[in-house]
This record gives sequence, structure tokens and C-alpha cells, in this order.
Amino acid sequence: AAQAVRTLNSQGIPWTFGWTSSADALGAVPIAKQINSIIMASHAAATTLTTDKWEPNFVRIAVNDDMAGKAISPVTRQKFPDVHKWNVFGYDYVTGHDQADTFKAGLKALDPSLAAGKEIFFPLNATELNTYITSMLSARPADSAPTEGLVLAKVGAGTFNLTKPG
Repeated sequence: AAQAVRTLNSQGIPWTFGWTSSADALGAVPIAKQINSIIMASHAAATTLTTDKWEPNFVRIAVNDDMAGKAISPVTRQKFPDVHKWNVFGYDYVTGHDQADTFKAGLKALDPSLAAGKEIFFPLNATELNTYITSMLSARPADSAPTEGLVLAKVGAGTFNLTKPG
């Protein structure tokens, strides 16, 4: 991503649009700053891109992970008032962790008695998730469904691997 920004800029193209990967944007933004280029992201959602790692040459036209997590927490609490423990299953990626952390913090602010559950994060390139699913389900009491929730911390095309049949 960083090399692409350099190459495009050297060819007279100082603006790039449509970035979707937070990791790519995080790698390219410092380079874009150095060469006075502009990066416009359509969904590079890492909160850090517009907080502590923000540079004026970066623009995002979508919500960040913090916004999404804060928005879903009150709805989740309202829809599932009997769930007092939330487990996390998601990608070991900046967006997966941001989503999970913001969601848990939002719920904890609404109900300090909420308990942290099991967290399973798997590689971004994982296509076979059975091992991770088995790990998440291990030692779960058979009657835990009414009181435990599961957060799917997903990202982009990887959502298919979490939801595909079979």
C-alpha cells in the first residue's frame, strides 16, 4: 500500500480513493504525509486513523469502529437484557479488536455487572474456522445460551468465512 501511494504520486496522481483496509491505510498514511498525497478511505474503519494516528492528508467517509461499537451497545443491551456475559469471536486484526473492545466498553458503561467472556481471535487469512469454533464452544455449559452472548468481530470479505454454511 505504501509503495502504491509512492508510485502513483510519482506518476502525478496525488489522490487515492476507496481504501477499505485499515492495515493498508495505517501503513500508507505516513508515506502520504511525507509526499503530500491524499488518501480517502471508503471503509478503513480503524478508530486510530482519525484519533492518535490521524494526519490531515487522511479522510474517511464512513463510520469508524468506535462509532459503530458505541451505536450497537445500547441496542444490544435493550434487545438482550438477560445476557450478562459476552464472548468475542473474530479476526485478529485491528478492526476485529477495535469492534470487540468498543462493544464491551459500551456495554460495561450501561451495566457494570456485565462479565467478560471468552475471546477467540483468529488469523485474518484463516479459511477453516472449525478449530476456533470448537475452542469457543469448549467448556460452555449447555444452558449458557440464555445468559451469554456472542459478538462476531468481523471485517470485510472475511465475513463470508464466519457465516458460510458447512
